[in-house]
Amino acid sequence: MLFFAALIALAGAPDWSIISGDELRHGAEQGIPAAQHEWAQAMSLDDYSPEGMKPDVEAQFLAWEGKSADQGYGPAFMGVVNHYRATNRYAQAIPWLRRGAEAGYAECQRKFGTALEEGEETAKDEAAALGWYRKAAAQGDMEAEASLGECLFYGHGGPADEKSAVVHLRTAANHLQVTAGRILASAYAEGRGVKQDDVEAYFWAMLEWGANEPLTQQLAARLAPAQRDAVQARVDAYLRDLKP
Repeated sequence: MLFFAALIALAGAPDWSIISGDELRHGAEQGIPAAQHEWAQAMSLDDYSPEGMKPDVEAQFLAWEGKSADQGYGPAFMGVVNHYRATNRYAQAIPWLRRGAEAGYAECQRKFGTALEEGEETAKDEAAALGWYRKAAAQGDMEAEASLGECLFYGHGGPADEKSAVVHLRTAANHLQVTAGRILASAYAEGRGVKQDDVEAYFWAMLEWGANEPLTQQLAARLAPAQRDAVQARVDAYLRDLKP
């Protein structure tokens, strides 16, 4: 314990994802949730085979992830979820998604919302899904932001609210969520939730689909050459700014 206290005092909380061996095991045994999760993941990698983990290793893996999850460590919930999904045991993943969602972990909230929306190994409940998307989006999860916007746009889980949907969709699209950008293109083209704007519709269609999509071609036909050129320059600048 003195080793870890000294390590934290000198450098702050260590990055347990890059620590291995005895140090990682000792961190797990000291009850540090990030170390418990990484120790479980190390076990899964050490015992990897196409047939899955041996039963005794899986039991240890689940025990360590459980210890970490019991302390509210979000990645531990997803560690178990991903393990069960990788071995086609989807029904066993759902309770862990729910636990992680209820613990406030955004990724679990979003994925539990998706399971509810699609009825994946749980009762379909679009209204509950919408609520979980809201919670995850409020934490900055852009995939949840896109899903929230899509639900509001099409009225999944409650009455449609196209104006609010466009706000969420634009936020998500500006963070490279393709589905959001495609819905935005349609929204601007049809004037749904936003003032009809062929130029803006063409921008999102070009950005997300490219020139060969039927909607893009329809919009291009409604614009003057100078307008198309200006949008292309905007798309090029947008993509150029994304490069590191």
